[in-house]
Amino acid sequence: MINYSVDITIDRPAADVFPYLADVSQHPAWMGGTYAAPISEGSMRVGYRYRQSTDEGDWEFEITEFEAGRLFSARTITGPVDWTGTFEVLPNEPQDSRVVSRGSIRLLGIRRLLEPFAGGEVRKSELGELVRLKALVEGDAVQ
Repeated sequence: MINYSVDITIDRPAADVFPYLADVSQHPAWMGGTYAAPISEGSMRVGYRYRQSTDEGDWEFEITEFEAGRLFSARTITGPVDWTGTFEVLPNEPQDSRVVSRGSIRLLGIRRLLEPFAGGEVRKSELGELVRLKALVEGDAVQ
């Protein structure tokens, strides 16, 4: 199993940051991929499900923990790996926030043999997502 924890400071208050986490249609803009859409109706909550397509494959997720304005945790229902993770927004200073992404990944099938070597790449990828989130929320162009 690969465990990771990465964080970044975003120069916006938590109230400006969390909507980008809670709106799955925004996820491809900072997580990558081409598509994300809810399966469940209504807003994000425990039990809420959504789909997302990325370069790694197609995924279905379920929200396992939700605190409006602060955090959500999810797990994969289907996808190329077993993943559980949490995105948390913490007030830092009056005008900025710290976003923490932490989780665990278990590769499936023969790919499990790569787990001892993949941790650094996973952390790099997860930090890259937060860098793109920061640029999106702060209004900078994402390249």
